[in-house]
Amino acid sequence: MSLTKVSYSMITGAFANVIDYGAVGDGVTNDAAAIQLAFNSGKSVFFPDGTYYISNTILTLPQNAIVCGSGPDAIILGNGANPVAVLTGTSGTHKENLVLRDLTIKRTNGTYANSRQLVEITYADDCYIQNVIFDGDIATSAYPGSCIGYSVTRLNVSDCQFLGGSNLNLTSVGALSTNLFSTGCIVKNCYMSPAASQGFDFYYVKDLIVDGCIAHGRSSTFGCGFIIEFQATNVTFTNCISYDNVRAGFYLEPNIAYGIASVTFNNCISYNNGETGLYSQNSFGLVVNGGAYWGSASTFVGSNSGIALQDVAQNCVVNGAYIHSNQSAGLLIGTGNYVVVSGNMFFNNNGPAIKILNASLGLNITGNTFTSNLSIISGWVENQTGYFMDGAWASFTPTVYSNDGSTVVSISNVSAKYKRIGSVCHVEGYFEFSGSANNNVMYVVMPFVVAWTGSTTGPAAKIMRGTANGSNAGVIYIDSLYFNTSLAITGMSVSDTNVRFTAAYELS
Repeated sequence: MSLTKVSYSMITGAFANVIDYGAVGDGVTNDAAAIQLAFNSGKSVFFPDGTYYISNTILTLPQNAIVCGSGPDAIILGNGANPVAVLTGTSGTHKENLVLRDLTIKRTNGTYANSRQLVEITYADDCYIQNVIFDGDIATSAYPGSCIGYSVTRLNVSDCQFLGGSNLNLTSVGALSTNLFSTGCIVKNCYMSPAASQGFDFYYVKDLIVDGCIAHGRSSTFGCGFIIEFQATNVTFTNCISYDNVRAGFYLEPNIAYGIASVTFNNCISYNNGETGLYSQNSFGLVVNGGAYWGSASTFVGSNSGIALQDVAQNCVVNGAYIHSNQSAGLLIGTGNYVVVSGNMFFNNNGPAIKILNASLGLNITGNTFTSNLSIISGWVENQTGYFMDGAWASFTPTVYSNDGSTVVSISNVSAKYKRIGSVCHVEGYFEFSGSANNNVMYVVMPFVVAWTGSTTGPAAKIMRGTANGSNAGVIYIDSLYFNTSLAITGMSVSDTNVRFTAAYELS
């Protein structure tokens, strides 16, 4: 990414050249006072090539003005514990209409290199930061330097570079949910270089668009390329790339009390991350459209999957993504309530393509392609979670008991299958057995536990949907559902040697 080179002769209108106000730009002379005079002039301000040293001083940026440099060689160099430059309004009176573009803002290495702020914008509306290099100078620090927007509205950050550990934060004043969120912001075509700190860090944001941004090589314990924390609503990531991070490429970790709602990933790419390509915890309304998530490793203890819908995922969609070559599962689902997984390609995952950890409701997994994974799906078999593939039959081998509920009936020539449509499990099967069942009753164990209120014996209210299909010699049909897990088969005679059953029951 190259920044625009601008000369003073290209600047039109009422611009103040900082040199005319006494700035030297030699990297040694303290130019803070001269620059502030230019900012206070009521004009837009121009920085020609030079290094403008600011010694432990906070520059107050002007509103309703353009602060413009000649390009990356126009450098504002800060030193000290304070932010380099700020635009600060109040909750009742916002600042507005600042354009900051075509220059470099940097902090010197040394005692204060860990200070977070390079530029701080608070309670401000309709501000634009374009073609700016933010350089924290020391990439090994967790918080070397940031551009931070506190409770800002319609802040547009585009075509910027964050070097030397610098990062970008959008949040609210005090990071409390009772304060104003940062709302309606756009972050576009920005680049985040390798460093210890987080990359793009968003919390308490609404209506945020992140488009065409790149983050990689974030190396601290919490090193993620893109992270959303605490609470976020209506956030869209489009064509973003995150790779070679210690933890996740994209990381969503809400505060349980608030949650993260309606976050969408469109054609994003995340690869070679130490833990997960996309990690989402306790999320509502997460949508993944297309993109690719691959190569998550085991260098950080965690899910090590392409996409992880950890803990509870409510009303989420994963659609049309390439999910491959991950250390563990391709897609991990903790507890999925009404989650749709469709049209994805799962291949070469060193584990199951899809792994489901806990009992889930309303999972709809259809139209996916599975190639060369260690296994296709795991979790649901072992844990009996009630997972079914809509519209696709899956086979199972039932256990059959006589009417005492403990004596196993020996069966052979078994053919049994099930599928889910909506909340109903459809079951069909056939088997042969030797001899007759005591008292003309058999119990066929179904593939999934069904829970209901009331007694644990007797027919399950609202569960049974099966009906007898007529009477054929030697063929017995199911009667009702008993003991949570079994179909009761009645009406057999001593001459019967086979059973055919067909039914459907509702998952409660």
